[in-house]
Amino acid sequence: MTEYFLAGINDKHLNINLLIYDVWDKYSDFFNNDSKITAFFGSFGNCCWNGGRENKVKSFKKLEECFKIIKQINSLGISVRFTFSNPLITEYELNDYVGNSLMKMANNGMNGVIVASEILHKYLKEKYPNFHYVASTTKCSLNLEDYDNDYDISVLDYRLNKNIDFLNSIKDKSKIEILVDDCCPSCKFRKQHFENVGKYNLGEDIDISCLNPENYGKYENPKNFYESLLRTMKNSLTYEEVEEYKKMGFNKFKLTGRSQGRRFLLDSYIYYFVKPEFRHNVKSILQLRLGDELNLYDEK
Repeated sequence: MTEYFLAGINDKHLNINLLIYDVWDKYSDFFNNDSKITAFFGSFGNCCWNGGRENKVKSFKKLEECFKIIKQINSLGISVRFTFSNPLITEYELNDYVGNSLMKMANNGMNGVIVASEILHKYLKEKYPNFHYVASTTKCSLNLEDYDNDYDISVLDYRLNKNIDFLNSIKDKSKIEILVDDCCPSCKFRKQHFENVGKYNLGEDIDISCLNPENYGKYENPKNFYESLLRTMKNSLTYEEVEEYKKMGFNKFKLTGRSQGRRFLLDSYIYYFVKPEFRHNVKSILQLRLGDELNLYDEK
């Protein structure tokens, strides 16, 4: 079974994820065989454990509302994954009220946590053993031995996506999750950027803008997803490459999107999830459901 992990447990991203799940459920013949959506990942804001993206207080909901969202997602058989991937967590932050409250709400054996801090990982695993734990790509590890660990799953650093020798060397490929559509380049500032975001989420007044003066990695042509994939998303995998990686033994694939717009999400979902011969069918269904025009990428 091939598993997909989608960005968004909040607001517009959640709505898009619920939409693609519903269309997949109703028109399963259009979608890839032996595949499923396993989890939605993200955050509710206002938690110092959050990482990868800035902690937006304005996006935080009341805890009662968060609980309803968790229950809604779980009712579909889909896991919620909290992105508690701030790499700078110390003992001091372990008692964070929001983080612990969310863990208690989701403590039903279905859900997971993405972490980068070993201090937080140890704390959560001991206090909340019913969760599955995922080593974040924000660890920025390029070493093979780092992927042989005690996490349930490790998200591969996307700079290794095309390193076939490295991929073949991984012992247990079922414990590796591959981020297939990241928009950033192979940036030497990547780890520093995630640390800056971590400082920001801990309350420090710090600039969290991109540190790479040559940043070409962006979804710059929403009318042609495939062209953008080849031209600017250099570490991303094509649909055909994903199919080859499945044959190698990898069965877990993560899609980015927390900082992307609706068009990117829908184009990438159609591209990776839908059988090529049915992509226009699914596009038409989505247009009817959304009531507006979605410019699907051109076929290659």
